[in-house]
Amino acid sequence: MIIEALSLTIFVLVKDIKSFEFGEFTRIAIEMREKIDFNFSAGEKYIKIIFNKDIITSKAKKHKNFDIEIKGKVLKINFGKQISFAKYFVIPFPYKIIVDVSFAQMEIEDIIQSGEKKPVIVIDPGHGGKDPGAVFGNLREKDITLKTAKLLYELIKEDGKFDVFMTRDSDKFLELEERSALANSLQCDVFISIHVNSAPSYHAHGTEIFYFSKNYSKYAMKVASKENGIKLNEDFPIVFDISTDFKEDESKELADLIAREFWNKGEKVRTKEGAPLYVLAGTYCTAVLVEIGFITNLLDREKLQSESFLKKIAIAIYNAIRKYNFKNSI
Repeated sequence: MIIEALSLTIFVLVKDIKSFEFGEFTRIAIEMREKIDFNFSAGEKYIKIIFNKDIITSKAKKHKNFDIEIKGKVLKINFGKQISFAKYFVIPFPYKIIVDVSFAQMEIEDIIQSGEKKPVIVIDPGHGGKDPGAVFGNLREKDITLKTAKLLYELIKEDGKFDVFMTRDSDKFLELEERSALANSLQCDVFISIHVNSAPSYHAHGTEIFYFSKNYSKYAMKVASKENGIKLNEDFPIVFDISTDFKEDESKELADLIAREFWNKGEKVRTKEGAPLYVLAGTYCTAVLVEIGFITNLLDREKLQSESFLKKIAIAIYNAIRKYNFKNSI
């Protein structure tokens, strides 16, 4: 035990390195044992992370689109082709450095045409696969979110004014980093993550809407603990190092619109606020997470099993998207 403690004071431990590839976009999630100071830089075909201590890891191996080279304090990721952009951000608990790299080289004609493209909407049905989400009896969050997402997808697709995608269209498990990475790879304009809530009290009911913010209430932190899949301690600050690309004001604007549409359809909105949600922290677009009801409440539970209610929710979100000012998000 003494040797292990000593080694941790001398070395930085990289616990895991995962990658998610979507066409010309790659996200690399580097999980650390603890928070550590580092410098980030990028070249034509590599990115470099320089820590303040020597690195220990068993994860330096060749991946599909890159290979990892570690020497002393330097972790270098080499790619086989030229990078068009490289960005990073940090999430805590567990401490991860998330690196996003694109290889798409845009020509002048592409840049001109990109101004005429349809807005891209990505719908994210929460949980899935081995992660059922909130459960009450045989009722599972992952099934409800998928049904709702499919209804919303059809509404947006039939509209014809948007390009729309889903992070999953079946009972499939996705990492939180993978969901937002997919949205970024599609050059998403709006990201909607759909969830179902739960609470210790059976009295809690209604909808809730969240956007990512570094400023949040104790309640928002509790919701984030559940959705992030980790225990967040309110006695310790949750420090994110987030890119300036994140669109908090635009996300709040969309949250306002969704809340208004819910009220217009007679659905209670318990709260609309910022929260430290990992799935939203990883997006570079307008992004909100919508809790469409409490599985632990009898009245909400009956609604969540009703096709007409799920369609009402889908229509409300669709109406909000239609009213959203996409010019502000560009």
